[in-house]
Amino acid sequence: MRSYKSAEERKNEIMEAALELFSKQGYQITTMEHIASSIKIARSSLYEYYKSKEDILYSLINEIVEEERENPLEGSIRTQLETLAVESINRLQNNFTLYKILFQELPSLSNPTSDKIRTWQGHSMIKVQKVIEKGIEEGVFDSNLKSEDMAFVFKALIGQRLADLLMTNTQVVPEEEANRLIGLMWMGVGR
Repeated sequence: MRSYKSAEERKNEIMEAALELFSKQGYQITTMEHIASSIKIARSSLYEYYKSKEDILYSLINEIVEEERENPLEGSIRTQLETLAVESINRLQNNFTLYKILFQELPSLSNPTSDKIRTWQGHSMIKVQKVIEKGIEEGVFDSNLKSEDMAFVFKALIGQRLADLLMTNTQVVPEEEANRLIGLMWMGVGR
């Protein structure tokens, strides 16, 4: 007896297969035909779920974006920044393969997909900037420093470390790494 998959199950199967193929043979080389073949469906059936491989990649990105935390941050300003750093490190480590693909392929992606990534990054940076602005108000940071500049320092430290982790295939303890990175930031801007 043949079992039928729901549309949601089939979409998840397609995304998993595509991610594996993107990882093994590269995003540029992978075709819709490869993806369909890997899960043993007709290419025309694949198009019922996704218009293109970039549409599949977009869906994979969307899954990460939907996991974003919307709860308010708690604790001291430093603790809140560490929490945001931990979340960034966790997202990378939980979605390592996808991050690696995005890191390598971002310049070649179409505008809707690259715009989605930039919007998501911008949203994350707004959270950081709000925490920093609160820190300036509370006197935790020097009021002569601009919140945009301190947010840039956060982004530079965290972004560079995430890139290092990607390039070296290294796993870290997110809380320890966040504490170390925010400690470095604190030396430059904290009181």
